[in-house]
Amino acid sequence: MGLSVGVLIQEQIANAQVTIYAEAVTPNTTGDIAAGLWGPYASNEDPRILTWSKATYDYLYSLLRHPEQNKIGVSLLHGYKYDGGKTAEPMPYWGHIPYGMRRMTAEELSLYPAASGGWSYYAPTCEGKRYNAWIMAKFQANGGSIIMRKINSFSELANEQYNCIINCPGLGAKELCNDNEMYPIRGQVRRVRAPWVTWFVMLDNEKGSTYIIPNSESIVLGGTTQKDDWNQELREADLEHILRGTSEVVPSLKQAELIRDQVGLRPGRTSVRLELETMKIDGKDLKVIHNYGHGGSGYTLFYGCAQEVLKILTGLLNRA
Repeated sequence: MGLSVGVLIQEQIANAQVTIYAEAVTPNTTGDIAAGLWGPYASNEDPRILTWSKATYDYLYSLLRHPEQNKIGVSLLHGYKYDGGKTAEPMPYWGHIPYGMRRMTAEELSLYPAASGGWSYYAPTCEGKRYNAWIMAKFQANGGSIIMRKINSFSELANEQYNCIINCPGLGAKELCNDNEMYPIRGQVRRVRAPWVTWFVMLDNEKGSTYIIPNSESIVLGGTTQKDDWNQELREADLEHILRGTSEVVPSLKQAELIRDQVGLRPGRTSVRLELETMKIDGKDLKVIHNYGHGGSGYTLFYGCAQEVLKILTGLLNRA
């Protein structure tokens, strides 16, 4: 979130000087663990979700023709979202966005006979570890500065000569903003080598979902969606759930070579917070644009959210 916002500001606002404060950067963030498959998992109650999701889909699609595409970690995959129950589910509320969205054929359903139906479509993946490294290098090449420091209070920045603070703290917003709507969403995944699997699979179940997502050098098997769970240790029960669910869909995954198991905490919130706030600190007005609470939809919403931040910031600067 922060890096993409920073680069967009550099590219769209002349002579902008951008500094990022971060407690951790790639490859040591939750985003580096993510498989990065585009798909709106955040609440559909906020109409902006569709706008942000569409903007990010289009941006990721455009990167497929980027001269540095081999470094960026963006791919376009075909795959399936199986219905979770015995009856056919309606098209997802975001189903008009991805290319090729249609009901699965009988031949496609034969790949997983237990499913009653499902949807076929094309979705980009944005591999966190590769994209984060690429966008960070781009930010620094554009003159951006990164300061490795945890910000515990906005008062720490009140005396700095900044026109505006863009607040993208992820799960840290719970403490920094005293935001009780924030909560962790624990995710456990396994990465394996299975180059014969070239399509993605999404299947809702009692623990959140079963998914199989190819990345460039591995296949990500998942997963869990455990709210209010701060535990970052691996759990054998969750691993069994992942292996059982994914091998039911693609039995050959039982023979896949293990790369590693990982756990990350997604920044959950009742709704995404993207808005301007004016804080009064030591008698000064501090302009803060909040951009956090994206849950498991970070790589689905990030570019659309960055555009929204830019729009708010541009309006703020024009009024100054």
